[in-house]
Amino acid sequence: MGRLRIPQKNVRWLGAFIESLYLALPLLSIINFLSISVVLYTNVQDYLKNWIPWMTFPVFLTIIFILTGVAVLLTWIFLVPSLWALRGQQMFGKETREEESNAKKKS
Repeated sequence: MGRLRIPQKNVRWLGAFIESLYLALPLLSIINFLSISVVLYTNVQDYLKNWIPWMTFPVFLTIIFILTGVAVLLTWIFLVPSLWALRGQQMFGKETREEESNAKKKS
């Protein structure tokens, strides 16, 4: 029994649109993140003044950015290499070059 092949269509403008959208999303996400942070701070400002009186908006944003930086760093260290290894295995059916070189070093 052969593999089921679903026909594909090449729509150039659609690919260009999706690629441009993916390139613009990080910028839009930053704007969205900042506006959500402002709304969050204004909603919890009364509670923060009672429990943490020194918490001003710049301090709040700094803490949010530090936490975001830690999340980005952890993503870069652990998630990106894992995703690329999985993609290499799925696309080529073998270990990635990095894993192959690591295997050669061990032996």
